[in-house]
Amino acid sequence: MYSARSLPESELPGMAPAPTTPETTVALNAKELERRLAGILERYRVNFTGHPRATRDLSLLDALIDENRTLVAEATEDKGGQVQQQLEFMLGERKAIEQAQLEDLTLPRVMSWHDLLQARYRHRFAGESRATRDLGLMREIVDHYGELIAELGADTDEALHKRLRDAKGTFSREATEIDWARKAGSDVDRAQRYALLANEQLALYRRHFAGQPRLSRSVPMLRRVIQSLTEIRALMLQLPAGGSNAGNIKLLGDKLQSYETEIALVLEVKRDQGALAVADALGGAANKLFAEYNKDFAGQSRSTRSLEQLFQIVDALIHIARELEAAVAQPESTETHSKNLRVVMDHIRTYTREVDQIVKVQRGAGN
Repeated sequence: MYSARSLPESELPGMAPAPTTPETTVALNAKELERRLAGILERYRVNFTGHPRATRDLSLLDALIDENRTLVAEATEDKGGQVQQQLEFMLGERKAIEQAQLEDLTLPRVMSWHDLLQARYRHRFAGESRATRDLGLMREIVDHYGELIAELGADTDEALHKRLRDAKGTFSREATEIDWARKAGSDVDRAQRYALLANEQLALYRRHFAGQPRLSRSVPMLRRVIQSLTEIRALMLQLPAGGSNAGNIKLLGDKLQSYETEIALVLEVKRDQGALAVADALGGAANKLFAEYNKDFAGQSRSTRSLEQLFQIVDALIHIARELEAAVAQPESTETHSKNLRVVMDHIRTYTREVDQIVKVQRGAGN
């Protein structure tokens, strides 16, 4: 287990190991080599060509470089020069991106969050029934966009500002549509839907708060759960009295009282311990999530993995990262806290890509 104060940077737990090359390799035939090289070049073109270097994800480029290195070892003699040339180009581009990101730290951070917010929408909302979606999570995405837009400032390229404003507007409208959708239908349909939505929020509490140290609990996520349950209970109150709905209303009332008490206790502990102690506790919480991923996902068949479990790991890490960002901004913050933030963000991006791979495999298996 990694210490809370020093998360690993050179090795990302749960990340698939880079391809290894045996001492003796079988040269690829020309057609297969061209196919694999073309795939690398296309992914490079889509993700890097024409984009500002300061906004690029180095972990994605590293994956392409690893693939290219494997091809160098497997290429036939007449094709080896072409593959080696492409590898040298990408290695040079990596250095240029590193330099660009040293010169402009705000822009790559904002764009990294933009990519992750797009992935959160894609994974949790796209193609799903609006009536069953987590409205609180959608609002969280919208609010995060508002923060990113404000952080960019007026001097940033207007096209980038527009890109973020458009995303925020799209998701704001989506939140409105979700709100309308969950209120539609008969009394019976709505009662069942509200019970389902409430159970999902209660499950979030059990997953992220029950039994966890208060110092590392996410206040924003707990507030989100409280707001969601408050709204769901209000919708239940609009239904005819009696039946299971009455019991559900009482249950949510009791839970809300308990959660309100809990948030006060969490805030008190965090205030008493201070921002840096909180940052250290968040490192320990992140380590637990890395260990969970290693146990339940690394080296396992993607066709059998639980997407919901991985969603929750990513969501928890996102809240940890955002709280670490606040800690890093403190004058007394140390390089260890900055390092931990970088490692957590790397894991978020790695796990987000893994969600895409699991979705791809499981959807393919269902066809």
